[in-house]
Order: sequence, then structure tokens, then C-alpha cells
Amino acid sequence: MDNNYILEIDNISKYFPGVQALKNVSFKIKKNTVHALVGENGAGKSTLIKIIAGVYTPEEGEIKIDGNIVSYKNPADSLKSGISTIYQELSVVDDLTIAQDLFFGEESIFSRGGFISFKKMNNEAKKILDNLGFTFNVTKKVSSLSVSEKQQLEIAKAVNKNAKIILMDEPTSALSDKEIENLFKIIKKLKEKGVSIIYISHHLDEIFNICDYVTILRDGMVIDTLEVENNQEVKDKVVNQMIGKDLSKIKTNRFKKINSDKIVLEAKDFSTSNGVKNVSFKLKYGEILGIYGTVGSKRTELFKSIFTGQNKIEGQLYSKSKLILNTNPEKSIAGKLGFLPESRKEEGIFLGLPISKNIPFILYGEESKLGFLKQKKGLEATKKYINLLNIKTPSPHQIVANLSGGNQQKVVLAKLLAADCDILILDEPLVGVDVGTKNELLDIVNDLANEGKSIIIISSELPELLRISDRILIMRNGEIIKEIIENFDQKEIISYAIGGKK
Repeated sequence: MDNNYILEIDNISKYFPGVQALKNVSFKIKKNTVHALVGENGAGKSTLIKIIAGVYTPEEGEIKIDGNIVSYKNPADSLKSGISTIYQELSVVDDLTIAQDLFFGEESIFSRGGFISFKKMNNEAKKILDNLGFTFNVTKKVSSLSVSEKQQLEIAKAVNKNAKIILMDEPTSALSDKEIENLFKIIKKLKEKGVSIIYISHHLDEIFNICDYVTILRDGMVIDTLEVENNQEVKDKVVNQMIGKDLSKIKTNRFKKINSDKIVLEAKDFSTSNGVKNVSFKLKYGEILGIYGTVGSKRTELFKSIFTGQNKIEGQLYSKSKLILNTNPEKSIAGKLGFLPESRKEEGIFLGLPISKNIPFILYGEESKLGFLKQKKGLEATKKYINLLNIKTPSPHQIVANLSGGNQQKVVLAKLLAADCDILILDEPLVGVDVGTKNELLDIVNDLANEGKSIIIISSELPELLRISDRILIMRNGEIIKEIIENFDQKEIISYAIGGKK
């Protein structure tokens, strides 16, 4: 038995209906190290993390901690064996005090005679937090903390549960530069205390700043594990292994009919309170502008703010050369600007209503009489866009929840087209749809641009983005760091997005 390794993953495989997510994955985590996991979207990182955390059970392979084989039925088993996970969506409870959240589920240790001694709880919480260098008032509500401070509380909870290994899933996605610097100091302290960290990130600069080793995943397989050395040669090697040699250069095959210099949407020095920093860009008439960036790049935050007006703190926005002073979704739609949200089920459609109530919904404001849309016009619009977008449904009255993911996506797009939007912002329109539907949606987008619509498409699906875009803007940490025109190089784009290039 090698006492150098705290965690050993040996030939782990995981299957889901129709897909093998992980294929004989093996790697080892040394004690007192920070070990990065990197890979493109769909590489298998999330599945692997959920297996280590006890959320999923693998069909093949085994996990060893301190040389002993472990088997998990649930996350509680993983926690008992010394593994704690800090997800992007933090699991703190806003209504509790900091001390109560820190000891959530363990209140009995402060109980005597049926009553909890909050004084003892507060004192013990202060000791734990002071030991980590966190200066919280433990009697304050968790809701008073910033995202960075809530993350620190999660770390304190992990340490309090005697975690030997902490999994950090994109821990910097909502943090400022100063908060990231503080997180790195905390990670170094945890290493000194004997804790090993598995660090999942799309940001190569972070990995080469804080990590000792990096394991690269691609298509559900481990490609390599490297010792981190902060030089360009190693960074290039990581990028090459992430994307594979067969994906070096892909040219767009977009069939473009319109070539115009007319600007239909322009942002100047646009900044938001949630991380977008002085962004400027222009969208041309009949153009498809691709937006690429990894988790934490603030792509969605930028364009959601442009559409809703929320979180904007400075900068100017122009539509067809006209300055827009204040905006909201209603004003944006009235100005022919439409937004297809990433979370279509929460923000884009009414799952419990039929297609015939979804597609004409935006028309209520301009074509309604006494608050009711004329049924005939609503049904006409519904049938028109069912045919135009080839929405597969037995009837216009089919409940949207009963449609496939791809057809639900088409319903959201149909809503924007029914409202006669000239500018379309499509946020991750290809997520959760099969290959055939992806191609169909890309053809629809291409046709819309050739008919004079101007389209911004935000996507993590880089091959598809390369295929459909006229230009691509790359975002990282809330800024546009590079514009790529026509000769698209997938390796170059990913390298800029994850910090391999400045």
C-alpha cells in the first residue's frame, strides 16, 4: 500500500441511458496537494465528482481512501469517509445564524436538558472560524454574508466535519479578483492543515496559480495527469489534450446572404454589479455573433442585463443608433429585442400550458382587447410557427411539458418570432437537445439571419458555434478579451477562454 495517496480512483465507469459518461477512469490524489480536474463541457468532470461525493454509484471500478476500498450509498456515506463537496450552488441556509448553519444537524452536542445552549454554540463556532482566519460575527444571519463569505462558511463546515478531501466545483465563478486571492490563501492554509483539495475549474490561470497536479478528462476518459509547472509549454499541452489533436482548425460553414455594416445593437463600456466589466461590442444587421466563455465568464449576466436592465451600473446601450436610457423586458420586446434564456423551463415557457397559449403570449400587450388575446389570432400565430420551426406535436393544444427538450426550445424561439423581434439573443439554445435537433436549430438560426434578423448566440458547444457564427467574441472573468473573425481555431479560442493566452 502506498501511503502517499489519500484518494485512488481505479477503473471507474458510469453509464446513463444511451451514453457512457465515464470509461475506465483512473487517477490518484496525493496527500496535502491541490489536484485540478479539467476538461471541456461533457468531458465527464461533473459525473466523476458526483461519484466521489456519493451522489452516483459507478457500474464498474472502485474508490480507495487511505488505501481502503470504500462504497457509498449516498452523500452522507462519502462525508463519513472524509470527503466534503462545495458545489457552485452553495448549501448554506440564509435564515440561520452563522453558528447555527455551521453546526446544522449537530445541535444536540450543545443540548442539555432538552435545551440548546446557543452561547456554547457561538463560542465553539468562533473558535473554528478564528482558527481558519475568518472574522465573522457568528450571531449574524447567513443572509448578511457575501457570496465569498458564504463560501468560507462552507469551507469551515467541511473542516468542522474533519474532511480529509474537499471537492471544489468552480469555486471562483461568482467571486471578484480580491475574493479569489483570498480563497487561494485559504486553500494554502487547508493544505498546511493536511487537507487535500480536488479543484474543478475552466480557468487555466487559476490552476497554474494554486494547483500541484492536473488531470485532463476528454470524452469520459482520463487523457493524462501532469505535474503543474507554470510555463507556456505545459499550458499548451493541457489545452491540446483537452480538445484532442483532431480538432485543431474548424472553419465556419455558415451560408451567409447578407453582408452589411449597419449596426443594430451596440454596447459601450457596459458594466454590471454581478461581474461584467466595461464590455463594448457591436452587432450588425443580418449577422450571427457567437459568444464563447467558460463558467464564470459572465456571458449570461451581460446579456440578461442588456435585455432586462437589471444589475447595470454604468455604460451605454444603443439600438439602431438610438441610445436606450432605461430598459426592462417589456421595453426590450417593444424595441424588437428578444431573449431566449438558458433556463428555458424556469424562464422561457409555461410548461403546464399548451403550445397555443405559449407562442402568442408576448402578443398579449399589443394585440389584446380588454386583457384577452383574440383566440383566432393566437391560434393562427401558433400554427404558423409550428410549421415554420417544424415543432413536432400532435396538436397546437399539446401541453408544452409533454414535448421533447428540442421542441420546447423551438416553442421559446417561436414566442420571440411571434413578437416580431429583429434582434435575438439566444443563450445556450443547443443545451439538452439531440444531435439531429441541434442541426435543425442551427439551420433555423442561419435562415433567420439570412432573412434579416440579427442574432447573438451564446453557447458552450464550440463546434456548433464555429459552424454558425460570422464572428466570435471570447469572454473571461466578465470581460471580452478577444474577437475572432472567420478563420476559427478551436484550440486558440479555448486557450483564450481558460487563460492559456492573454
